[in-house]
Amino acid sequence: MRKIVVKGALITGALLLAGSAMAADLKAPGPMLMKAPPMPVMTWTGCYLDAGGGYGMSNQDHSITTTAGAVTPETTNGGRGWLGRFGAGCDYQVSSSWVIGAFGDYDWMDLKGSMATLTTSGGLATEGDQKETSPGSAI
Repeated sequence: MRKIVVKGALITGALLLAGSAMAADLKAPGPMLMKAPPMPVMTWTGCYLDAGGGYGMSNQDHSITTTAGAVTPETTNGGRGWLGRFGAGCDYQVSSSWVIGAFGDYDWMDLKGSMATLTTSGGLATEGDQKETSPGSAI
């Protein structure tokens, strides 16, 4: 009797294992529906840093009109040089439509140039230099 019980248990265990192996190969009757993760909430709250750099160029086209109506020929002068900037700020989103914040930035540069006209009606030449070095702002 003992042998029959042991054989029966072995056969039952083998059938259970074979049944689960066969079930793994079966396909679901329809597409599997998965719940999408929730979308992240967008916010403008936070602090930031920014920086930049480049090369600057400017041109000036000018001429002189005297009181007697004489006009000097138009001349073009300008400046060239390197520039950079750094900024920082913080914002806080009060509601879905309003953001408050503060920021500041600082620019440094070495833009240099000169200007010179030919001659005025009195025979005198005008000449000058230009230089811009460090504008900045804070709001």
